[in-house]
Amino acid sequence: MKALIVVDMQEDYLSDKSKYQFKDKQQLIENINKKVSENTIYIKNSRKGKVSDLVKGLKVKSNLIFVKEKSSSFNNPDFAKYLEQNQITEIEVAGIEGNCCVKSTAIDARKQGIKVTIDLSCVGVLKEERFEKTKEKLKAAGVYLI
Repeated sequence: MKALIVVDMQEDYLSDKSKYQFKDKQQLIENINKKVSENTIYIKNSRKGKVSDLVKGLKVKSNLIFVKEKSSSFNNPDFAKYLEQNQITEIEVAGIEGNCCVKSTAIDARKQGIKVTIDLSCVGVLKEERFEKTKEKLKAAGVYLI
């Protein structure tokens, strides 16, 4: 089975009040919304025990929400267990930040033998120059970039 993993698309990072300035935030949300289905899993980042809401405008079509405290979604054992129990062998990773949490989740999925795709139009990046190197690391890990 295949699932879309939406990483850290939260108000803390994407609202107008956020200190993080992602380029084309609204377009990113729209691009992800086109892919959202009942097979979407949402990942929220916890900062010092605080977890903000999913960003306004993001489609939510499932109640599958896992909270992580480190960059990779696989740091939440319940997330990894859910994928295994539901025989999810292929994922598409979307969200923010491409050089950190999206990258870590994708590489850790490959280490688990999961097929991984990343649509670059569905990834927010703060440092584009650094992301060029990140893309090479992702390809080397066997992640399919489109």
